[in-house]
Amino acid sequence: MKRYYLDLTDEQQLIMNMIHDFGQNVVAPRADEIDRSNEFPMDIFEKAAELGFTMFLFPEEHGGAGQNDKIILLMQEELAQFSPSVGFVLNYLVKAMGIFSLVPELAAKYAEDLQKGRTVAAFAVADPIGSFNYSQHPVFARKEGDEWVLNGTRLFVTATGIAKLILSHGLCDDGQFRYFAVEAGVPGFETTKIEQKIGLNGINNGVLSYQNVRVPESSVLPFPSVSDTVLSGYNGSYLEAAAVAVGGAQGVFDKTLDYIKTRESHGITFDKMSFHADRMGRLASRIDVCRCYLHRTIEDFVNQTITPEQGHIIKAESVNMFIDVAKECIESWGGIGVFEDTGIARYLRDAITLLPADHPNDVHYQQIAKHLGMRITRTLCD
Repeated sequence: MKRYYLDLTDEQQLIMNMIHDFGQNVVAPRADEIDRSNEFPMDIFEKAAELGFTMFLFPEEHGGAGQNDKIILLMQEELAQFSPSVGFVLNYLVKAMGIFSLVPELAAKYAEDLQKGRTVAAFAVADPIGSFNYSQHPVFARKEGDEWVLNGTRLFVTATGIAKLILSHGLCDDGQFRYFAVEAGVPGFETTKIEQKIGLNGINNGVLSYQNVRVPESSVLPFPSVSDTVLSGYNGSYLEAAAVAVGGAQGVFDKTLDYIKTRESHGITFDKMSFHADRMGRLASRIDVCRCYLHRTIEDFVNQTITPEQGHIIKAESVNMFIDVAKECIESWGGIGVFEDTGIARYLRDAITLLPADHPNDVHYQQIAKHLGMRITRTLCD
């Protein structure tokens, strides 16, 4: 039933076929182990790099593929079928590498290592005071001559302790926000903690500390204005969460469908029972509705015609759908559905972990209500 609700070139269709085979043959056999160990799957990242997946957003002059966000969001959805955490982290790392291509000195220095998967890049954007509420951020960077001096802490950083290049974001002493390209190992830069989460394990989500970290002006990138960022609704990150949710829902659904075709009760396989038929038909419909809207929104995002409410809608509804599908699939498996060795329970934990990612659903629904014209005097975003 799965299909693409957006136009793909012959080259893009070939890429998607390669990504599917990679997910089935490389990611799927390791998915349960990654969830249990919570260790970053560097070997999978290196194999993805061998196939060229990690260089989708890197410019062609540096050996990249020169693709756009469409292909990496579809990659994220495809791989999330087998492991939501691998789907999430590979998209994240590819996007970070693409941003680093905008820093000429670092792009030239690390291009080969990035291309071959020997170097990982990451984002560090969340401040412990205010998190994404920019008006509450303390000053992160102060200008001293031709350098910027960074001080502070960043939370929820994927690939903590793994990444050699970190794109650090923060408020500057002139009142502006900027990105600072920081190389791991520079004086004052430390990894302080790797978090243990409910789900989405294996992405090394952790805490970074900056104590008088010096960054040259050549390694600084401008940041979109706060108003532009808020008005756009962080649509890129919302689409990423939605892609993981749609892919993850498809993955747990497929495992469950295979199971009920073989599980018997009183000599009859579950797929011949109307109860299971009704459930699976309903879940398949919900997944496909979200996939259709996700793909339409991806097209609008790439074409820069997306509206702010689209990101809120697809993120909130896709994550809710993923949670519901995972819960009902566990019911279809019965008591053994909660056993970790079935590989089913991890999908529900991953779905719940997605819920607060880049704002909980309360915020999304409030923003949708504002677009309906409701005169809300105070919201969770205020």
